[in-house]
Amino acid sequence: MAHGAPLPDGGRSHCFAGRDVIHYVDNFGAMACLVKGDSRDSDIGRLAHVMSAILVTTQNRPWFDYVRSQSNVADLPSQFELEQLLDLIPTFRHY
Repeated sequence: MAHGAPLPDGGRSHCFAGRDVIHYVDNFGAMACLVKGDSRDSDIGRLAHVMSAILVTTQNRPWFDYVRSQSNVADLPSQFELEQLLDLIPTFRHY
């Protein structure tokens, strides 16, 4: 199982501090690991620990919600829908 949650970089983590942050995940297994903060698989468990540490450090209130893969904009590059992704970029809010 692969895990691909976006992580705030050190330069912008202040944008997430104290906020409600929704993470859309299109994989139930990955979402369960993020909610639990651990996994039986040691590699996935480490990734879940890193994500938990980032969430604690940024002091935000995470919510993980399922989104169907076809509706997940993060999947557009793997579906070779780069043009559609580029069309969406102006709609993203930048801090």
